[in-house]
Amino acid sequence: MDEYRKLFPATVWTPYRQLRQSSQVVFVSLNGLSPIKEDVFVTVPLPDHQGVYPFRLAFPRFVPRPVDLAYAEVQIPDGSRVVASGRTARVEDVTAIARKNLDDRIARISAKAIARALAKYAAAEAAQRAAKKSKNEGSRP
Repeated sequence: MDEYRKLFPATVWTPYRQLRQSSQVVFVSLNGLSPIKEDVFVTVPLPDHQGVYPFRLAFPRFVPRPVDLAYAEVQIPDGSRVVASGRTARVEDVTAIARKNLDDRIARISAKAIARALAKYAAAEAAQRAAKKSKNEGSRP
């Protein structure tokens, strides 16, 4: 115990006997909504042999939703008087966690979106060349 007292000198240490005589209320209030994930679309023009090919890319973003309740208050009555009371405090900011998670993954998500658009473009070009080749071969005598 002395080791911890040295490590954390500003901490007030309550003796175990005193703790046994006290009590603690833990009140969990699950309120508020997680943010909504929506796509933001960006169209990027790419010049090609036919003019300009428009790439449509989708990138996610989170839209926070407001919380109507700032806090909850818990009161412990004893007859006509309140013997103890307390307010809830935010423990987890779900919106901040979701944003951080998205920020950590956005480079990978963007790379996948660009690769997907390029693959679609390449597939469309290949199909167009195959159709043109088939049409040219079919028109020969």
